[in-house]
Amino acid sequence: MAENKKIVVVNLQKLEVAPIGAGGAEGSVFEEVPVVHEDTFTYEDEDPEVKDYKDVAGNTYYSSKKPGAVKINASIGMYDLETKAKFQGGKFTAGSESKPGTWERADHVESKEFTVRATTEDGVKIIFPRAGVSASGKANEKAIGLALVFTALKPTKAGVPIERWEDGEDTTLGG
Repeated sequence: MAENKKIVVVNLQKLEVAPIGAGGAEGSVFEEVPVVHEDTFTYEDEDPEVKDYKDVAGNTYYSSKKPGAVKINASIGMYDLETKAKFQGGKFTAGSESKPGTWERADHVESKEFTVRATTEDGVKIIFPRAGVSASGKANEKAIGLALVFTALKPTKAGVPIERWEDGEDTTLGG
C-alpha cells in the first residue's frame, strides 16, 4: 500500500476552466485562465451554519448544520474583452481595422458556470465539477484586474461530488 502523500497546498500555479460536461458531468476540455495576479489566489471553506434549538431551561436539545460556501478566488491581471465577457457576461464585439473591440455591460447579472481546476505549487488539484462564477473589475496595484470568485455548486448529475482534491499527477495508463 502506498504511503499517503503529504501536501502543503500553496501558491496557485495554474487556474483552468472547462464547460460543464453533457448531462451535468464534470467538464474535461480545460482552458487556462490567463495571467493570474500574484498573491490573489485564495481558497475559502466557510464554517457551517449551525442552528441550536434550546428548551425553556436553556439546554440545547437539537442542533442542525448547513454547509458553508466553498470558493476559489483569483484576479486576472492581463485579459482581453472577450475574456471579460466570458466570465462577467455582457456583450463583446470584436474589433476591425477601423473600429476598436468593445465590451458592453449587461443590464442584469448573467449566470455563468464552469468546471474549475486550480493546481498548486506542490501539484495538488482542487476541482469544482460545477462552479458559479462572479466577476468584477477590482483595483490591483494601480490596474483594474478582473476579480473572479468561483463558488462550488451541487452538480446536476448524480454521483458527481461538489468538490474533489487530487494530491498529484495521475500516473495510471490513460489517466
